[in-house]
Amino acid sequence: MKVIIIATILFIGFVSATDQEKLNGYVDLVMQEESAVKKHNQQEYSQWNSGLFDEILDSPNPNIRIFAIRNLIYPIENGDSESALTNKINTYKLDNFIQEILKDDSVGPQALLMLSAFCNKKINNLCDNQRLAQKLIDLEPNNIRSYVSLLDNAVKSETPSEIEAALTTIAKAQYINNHFNTQTEFTQLVQNYIEDYPAPQSHIDKNLNAFGLTELKQQYTQIELNEHLLFSTMVGIEMAIPSDNYYRLIKQACKDNLSSVQDCLKISNTLINNSYTVLSKWLGYDIQLSIHENEGNLDKYESINDQKKEFNHAYTCISNTLFPLSRSGFLVSKNFHRITSKIGAEKGEFARLRKMAELIYKDQISNGNQEAINPNSCFVS
Repeated sequence: MKVIIIATILFIGFVSATDQEKLNGYVDLVMQEESAVKKHNQQEYSQWNSGLFDEILDSPNPNIRIFAIRNLIYPIENGDSESALTNKINTYKLDNFIQEILKDDSVGPQALLMLSAFCNKKINNLCDNQRLAQKLIDLEPNNIRSYVSLLDNAVKSETPSEIEAALTTIAKAQYINNHFNTQTEFTQLVQNYIEDYPAPQSHIDKNLNAFGLTELKQQYTQIELNEHLLFSTMVGIEMAIPSDNYYRLIKQACKDNLSSVQDCLKISNTLINNSYTVLSKWLGYDIQLSIHENEGNLDKYESINDQKKEFNHAYTCISNTLFPLSRSGFLVSKNFHRITSKIGAEKGEFARLRKMAELIYKDQISNGNQEAINPNSCFVS
């Protein structure tokens, strides 16, 4: 290595000023070409993604069409002007769609939670937040997420009695579900689009590279590649599902209202034991740790902290078998996505991750990879 460096230095030392200018010009040209290719690839993908957005927007099902709103709101959150927002509202008749969601009894809790998150952004003036909150409560009276608006309004009022009453109401809920899984009908729409309008090759190559499959892509059929692209596309959509900042809201309310300790302990128990997301489980642990620390209950604090550490170990271990999936070079099939999505919807995020890890481990062992991590080893016996 030292010889190479010294030789390079000597070579540069003997390059004339004219040759150096030529070399710099060549480097600039290569960089410009790379930039042009990257820009072209981004434009190709942008056009393809816009087509998918239009398909979603044209769906007669409001539970599917709600996913298109993010494409309208996201640029606004990142610096677009108020006039740009107004243009989008007028062009896509966003206000009419919001009213349609509020009136339609077929709209499910996922669409309402997504709309609630949007309404807390820059389209608040288009929303009937009180009506929206009530629809959520009517649909899922035992879901903690249905009462976030109630608590948010109480906190904003700065009235202790209202905050206490909201926490008491939330303490009666039996589970928390953010509905981060997409529906079968929505997945089918995306799958049909991918089959009818194949993604740009540059996007497929980028996707395969992320999973460590670039060198093996010639072994797969277009159908297999489409199934893999469907999985990565759906994961991206699910990760982009918006959510209210319930974590900070509940945590702060419990921290500031010491008279609601018992209600907050009930809430935290629900978050730990009956949560569909890892984030909610962590919230439950954090609330309990804060309460026991404030009250000087060191034994309970240590016990909860040990439970949190054990869960964190299992979560990190499972994650290490999955992210990045390029460690295994695993091509995701439609069946893999169907099985894991079903488990995620029924049992939650962590159960889905564990099932993904189990399926990948089984695949790796069958392919002779004896170094694959057995997900069962992630759990303390």
